[in-house]
Amino acid sequence: MQQAEPIESTASSFKVRVLAIAPDQVQRIWPMAEPCLAKATRLSPKIDTDDIYQECVLPQGSMRLWLAVEDETAHVYAALVTDLCVYHTGWKVARILACGGERLWRWKQSGDDAITAYAKAEGCDAIEIVGKDFWEHVFSGFVEIERVFSRELNHD
Repeated sequence: MQQAEPIESTASSFKVRVLAIAPDQVQRIWPMAEPCLAKATRLSPKIDTDDIYQECVLPQGSMRLWLAVEDETAHVYAALVTDLCVYHTGWKVARILACGGERLWRWKQSGDDAITAYAKAEGCDAIEIVGKDFWEHVFSGFVEIERVFSRELNHD
């Protein structure tokens, strides 16, 4: 897996970047990410932060940890987890499995840009968001499919 280049946000005077965390850095970063992800997974019977940690530290694991971080203060606004999935039809997607944090407006565009670039670099056909109907209103172009929101990628 390639590490996505950080994308800068212009939402404030400070730059907020959404960074893909390399597996060998997850243990060091985890104390900042885990509280955000605990909020996102507390109601899910499918995934918890222990599962996320175990998968994100594997060099060949399919899950990737992301942090939304303000450059000037190093404040962590959010943590996200993506997973690469190939359906039996060959359709490959980057799924956002968990996302928790604060002040979405500060890092939303950076996150969308970074994960889109990552998904394209990985040869994905689409990005999916697994979660509440809230996400349909956050990122444009997603359509609800059984509470899984999907946006096809244009590989120009």
